[in-house]
Amino acid sequence: MTGEWEFDYHDTDNDFLKWLMLALVPAQDKEAFDALSERTNQFRNIELGITINGTPVDTEDFLGFLERNLRYRAEEAADRRLDRLGIPLLIKKLQEAERDILDTVKDRLEDEGIHLRRFNDEDGLW
Repeated sequence: MTGEWEFDYHDTDNDFLKWLMLALVPAQDKEAFDALSERTNQFRNIELGITINGTPVDTEDFLGFLERNLRYRAEEAADRRLDRLGIPLLIKKLQEAERDILDTVKDRLEDEGIHLRRFNDEDGLW
């Protein structure tokens, strides 16, 4: 499917689309914004189309690709920042400390004759 994609800004649950519209529409001057608002019935009847060099492309697919690409790039940037701050190492150290504390508590309870049942095999927690 190529061509325009119709939607109601006020009734869509597509957060990316809302963000995109908020990023694009305020760039208009007041006169252009008012005209756009009037033509779209206060953004309730938006017909959005994407063309590349005059050739219409599937707008919904194009926006989906754009959203996935932006998310991927944002996650990459966030991971780089976390790595620079040493957050992954901190998380690993906290997990090791948690395991050590749980093992110590388990050992002390067993010394008192209290035996715990395993409740999380994946993490090895008791």
